[in-house]
Amino acid sequence: MVIASFDVPEELVRALSKGNFSLLIKGLAGTGKTTLALELVRKMGDAGTGYYVSTRVSSKKLFKQFPWIKENIPEENILDARKPQIPAAMPKYVLFEYTDEPDFLRALYAKIESSKKRPTTIVIDSLDALKTNLDIPMDDLRIEKALLEIGEASNSNIIFIVERSEYLSMDYLVDGVVTLTREIINGRLVRKMILEKIRGEEIKKPTFIFTLKDGRFRHFREIPALFPRKVTKPPLITSGNRISTGIEDLNDLVAGGFERGSFNLLEVGKEAGLYYLWILRPFVASLVQHKIPVMILPCEGEPTEEIRRWIAPFVGEENFSTYVRIVEFREVEKSEPYIIRISGKNIDEDYQLVLNEARRLMGMTGSRQVAVIVGVDTLEYHYGVHDAHKMLVLTSVYSKTGNLLVMAVAKYGQELIKVLNHMATTHFKLENIEGTVMMYGLIPRTEMYAVTVTTEKGYIETHLVPIE
Repeated sequence: MVIASFDVPEELVRALSKGNFSLLIKGLAGTGKTTLALELVRKMGDAGTGYYVSTRVSSKKLFKQFPWIKENIPEENILDARKPQIPAAMPKYVLFEYTDEPDFLRALYAKIESSKKRPTTIVIDSLDALKTNLDIPMDDLRIEKALLEIGEASNSNIIFIVERSEYLSMDYLVDGVVTLTREIINGRLVRKMILEKIRGEEIKKPTFIFTLKDGRFRHFREIPALFPRKVTKPPLITSGNRISTGIEDLNDLVAGGFERGSFNLLEVGKEAGLYYLWILRPFVASLVQHKIPVMILPCEGEPTEEIRRWIAPFVGEENFSTYVRIVEFREVEKSEPYIIRISGKNIDEDYQLVLNEARRLMGMTGSRQVAVIVGVDTLEYHYGVHDAHKMLVLTSVYSKTGNLLVMAVAKYGQELIKVLNHMATTHFKLENIEGTVMMYGLIPRTEMYAVTVTTEKGYIETHLVPIE
């Protein structure tokens, strides 16, 4: 499985598409309620009519904060329903004027009746501000009940937004409840969407991570990882005088690419599983594209054939055999040119054998650089913590000569992680948060990014989407 990004949840779209659905969106200030609501108005406008009724923010300010709505939502569907103290400068058709509760309900029903495309979806943002404007106590549910009756009578959707996250009495009145939260995890912002209930829809996964990047609502969910039906050579992602990571977004986080002669640490957190491969595979392919030899000591449980399967088709079998070497712990004769056999009994002999092969590769390919990807768990398993530490220190020292680029992959709970952190030029960590694999930098320090993967273009395309 891989992580992909989508706009609004399909469960909400299906429920709203039927009409006569009431939804409550809850959350404190800054959690993304308005962004989600505008996306729902846009989405429901594809087949029906969506209206956004703003009772607290001017339409002018809304257009400035969310410039994308000008091209996606008709201007006349964004209704300014505040009670300003000075005359509004907006066109008459974007104003939603009322004096009392019956006046508001009549105006809203008239707007629904004038809709040519059905179902009609009305967003009230926010219910708290509307009740304040109408001098209705917060615990009085008469306006909510009246709006729900209008929705039922006209087969329309009513979406309420409230500035609270706790349980409310109206949770029982509506068909669906969504809560948005803004949390700090490991000192970094993480946004969560919780599908509390959606009447008529099965909620297989109740919690999702989402982002508000560029003022748009995007959430993340798992999809099957499919090998491309038609393989295409990936575009060459360059990095100046550095070494490209093969992921443009990651290049941006490390000043264009990894430093030559650097020691880089990728830490795989709890429940992140094999997801680190979506970082390594584009990296290896990029190295081969740049004609830089790469030697791989795979992590435990990573078959050699899987490495070849996900790299060779994208760079060519000949290039793979020329530039890639995979270390295996077997005392049998080498059957493929890209396999290096070592015994795993004597760390000094094995290290020298791998080092000699690295030098031979440099001479054969004419490259001044060799990249080494090391599964730290494999080293610990075969040589123990002490000898694994010794090999990694030697490798780090050797990398400083400038001829060696190292990527060490360490997994959750390994003793060597703290030691490696002190040796690392860069240190990134993968974490599974609510089913979404996130990546963030400790060296350099970065915010949270969702790691999304697609093979739609015929090659592995990994993106780091910031959580904003």
